[in-house]
Amino acid sequence: MLDTSNMTDHQKKALYDILIELSWREKYCWLFHTAYMYSFRDIAEMMKISRSSVQTYIERARKKIADMKV
Repeated sequence: MLDTSNMTDHQKKALYDILIELSWREKYCWLFHTAYMYSFRDIAEMMKISRSSVQTYIERARKKIADMKV
């Protein structure tokens, strides 16, 4: 589970700023994979999409996050 209790207000704002820029699919895939450690396959099954689509959404999210230089 994503625990923000040890995050500063600045870090929480940065996380919010990142998440607001992602599409709902990118956000869902990225959070479930990164924060909750779900596999691409598990996310694909939950969303009823292909594993490769999950991978694409996560790659897009990672690129957007990297481009924000957080």
